[in-house]
Amino acid sequence: MSRPLVRLLCTIWTEASIRWTSTLWYLRAFGRWATGSHGAFRHPAHTAEARELTAAWESTWPGSEPRGFLIREHRDRFVRFHSLPGSKRYADNAEECAEILRRHHAVITWISDDAPVEDLVVIAADWGPRDLVSGWSRRHLPAAWPWRQFRDADNDGIVTYFWVASRLSNSDLDAVLTAVADDKGSAIVTDTRASWLYCPYDGGADVVLPSALARDALRDQFPHWLPTAC
Repeated sequence: MSRPLVRLLCTIWTEASIRWTSTLWYLRAFGRWATGSHGAFRHPAHTAEARELTAAWESTWPGSEPRGFLIREHRDRFVRFHSLPGSKRYADNAEECAEILRRHHAVITWISDDAPVEDLVVIAADWGPRDLVSGWSRRHLPAAWPWRQFRDADNDGIVTYFWVASRLSNSDLDAVLTAVADDKGSAIVTDTRASWLYCPYDGGADVVLPSALARDALRDQFPHWLPTAC
């Protein structure tokens, strides 16, 4: 087979693959829109619980949105932990999956002063039907309610929809933490006063505490889980 023919066939195959991938993406997005299984909502909840959370958030984190990467400006109260030895990012087996959850729970238990899981609050970020992971929060937190929206003017005007769930079970929290660890969602764990923020990501967690003193105490509690540079 001649080289020009090989190049032509490769070009045809590449274009066909791109078209098929694009078509599949549009079909999935349409399916999420048609079934209402996406992460967008028109109106936030107007309940006492929603008002209390908004007041607590604005009092503690004024001018910040509930996204992990947007709250790292609080450098004086911020610490990062890795969720696997050697700063490994993703789990390859059941033992590593268990280690990720063990570390998450250990830190959350410490910063929450051993509060029961049902007293924690999860703020889950989600997106409209065109996003590939849209609807993840509603699958893992079916009792979540719509809280607020954020339009990122610096990122093509993408709208993030925040869903909130409380009175969680251990399995609810594990499902969220596992989804985030697999890069299938984004969430923050906090208390009802939003006095601290635990922001898991695929590879670890960022934590923001009420004071630098509390941050230092937490960092000293789990020194072997800190990034190497720390």
